Amino acid sequence: MKKTILGTVVCLGGLMGTASAQMNGELEVNLPYDATVGGVTLPAGQYTIRDLKDDGASSVLEISAQNGQTVTAMATEVVAPKHSDSSDSKVVLKQTENGYEIKSIWLAGQEIGFEFLK
Repeated sequence: MKKTILGTVVCLGGLMGTASAQMNGELEVNLPYDATVGGVTLPAGQYTIRDLKDDGASSVLEISAQNGQTVTAMATEVVAPKHSDSSDSKVVLKQTENGYEIKSIWLAGQEIGFEFLK
């Protein structure tokens, strides 16, 4: 059977719409699978994502679990592919040989999102 890389979209709670790429406020997400980001594996569950620092080209994003576990990861701002649906915020998971990793975050109403650096 041929291995493929799957993009899994995770539904998110509401997010305030803004005119810039900066993430204002917090983003609530429910990860359906364990997923890695910044070299740390996050168990499936509820998380809050916030932008700690935005320098216009990259951001430091904090991902916090309800149990207090927090991961800080560097992300670069990227332009959404043409014809992408920007009506909903979403987190894209990439399936790897070792499970899932958080690949990117797309914000509702914006043409720019965040892609995590390895």
